[in-house]
Amino acid sequence: MINLVPRCAHFPTKILAEKLTGKTRKLFSYVVAGLALLVNLAIASAHAEAASAHGGSKASAQLNFRIVIPAIVRVKALAQALGITITQDDVDRGHVDLADASQLMLTSNSRNGYLISANFDAEILEGVEIKLLNQTLRTDARKGTKTMHVQSSILIDEVVGVGYRLHLKPGLKAGSYHWPVALAFMPNS
Repeated sequence: MINLVPRCAHFPTKILAEKLTGKTRKLFSYVVAGLALLVNLAIASAHAEAASAHGGSKASAQLNFRIVIPAIVRVKALAQALGITITQDDVDRGHVDLADASQLMLTSNSRNGYLISANFDAEILEGVEIKLLNQTLRTDARKGTKTMHVQSSILIDEVVGVGYRLHLKPGLKAGSYHWPVALAFMPNS
């Protein structure tokens, strides 16, 4: 037997939802829907028993549910350079340091953080260091694409600055170039 809770016009979640806006309201609606599903599953958890008409034998069954919420990571670029100007001083030094060259808005529902990988233009760079949330991902042409685990708590629309140290390819000339680094974010399952 399934008992349903009657809908009430002034249910507290409805009053609270009216005060929320935007993404917070959407997240709240997902939480409420998930809780409603859990309550319905708990109410409807099946337990059955059967007995034979002659007595003697008895059977029973139980149905258990497990809800798994998949890990997600969502990234929105707020600011990103389209190109880079490399000076002769940069060429002589062999690298260019760019603090907060990218501004990202991150959302992740995992308490285990997320994964980030970096690719770069090997005609301009021989390696790159990406600095994000006090962690550094280092990769070079010999290693190819490398993935780094970024430890963080749950993030909801968190604005994060990304810094770079671009290791220039030997023989590169000073001048203007397209932006040479691409980042990819993945959930940490």
